[in-house]
Amino acid sequence: MRASTTSSVLLGCGAIVIVALLAFGTSGCNIVGPAAYFIEGPPKAPAKYNVPPGKIVVLVDDEDSRVSRVALRTKIGDQIAETLVSEGVATGAISTKDAVAWVRKHDKPGSRASLEEVGKAVGADVVIGIKMLDFKLSVDGVQPKPLAMAEVRGIDVRTNAVLFPEGAGWEPVETTMREVQPELYRTSVGRREIEDSVAVALAEKIAWLFYEHEIVPIGKGVRGQARR
Repeated sequence: MRASTTSSVLLGCGAIVIVALLAFGTSGCNIVGPAAYFIEGPPKAPAKYNVPPGKIVVLVDDEDSRVSRVALRTKIGDQIAETLVSEGVATGAISTKDAVAWVRKHDKPGSRASLEEVGKAVGADVVIGIKMLDFKLSVDGVQPKPLAMAEVRGIDVRTNAVLFPEGAGWEPVETTMREVQPELYRTSVGRREIEDSVAVALAEKIAWLFYEHEIVPIGKGVRGQARR
């Protein structure tokens, strides 16, 4: 009788162990995602366009003065170029300021220098042209929600070939910043700080087109005559 009782207890324990293992196996499917995250890191997005190795220059074209400060336009271009160099996309960079200075000297009403001409003039192998479409601190003039919109185009100066996008079009890029302290809008210093942040966010978004990067949740932080 005692042996029978012991067997029953052992069988009961075995059943509990089996159920526990099954439960663990089932729940294990739910932790694969988080486990993979910690092992492999956050998910990444691939580069959308490939840029051939060489010296790069970024020209920010803001014919309609969407960006009020010239220094801010230079900041956008230089940050993109520096990021691409640090990521190994480009082997060197030429200052956006040098490209803008050349354009100011040689552009004439009704006759604008092409991206190829600018690239050759400053000694670049690749030119990334950025056409500013919008740059504002508030979409509706009331809510503190900065916005920046631009179009991007790439030219291989060595072959005069269009790198991206295909055809005669431009690649649209947009960034917004939702978490901004309302107090910053009340002073000129605060507004300049917001502008700097928007410029950085736009530069980062454009640079992402050319190298693998972590996927950032939406909302974090972020026409004039075109050149060919």
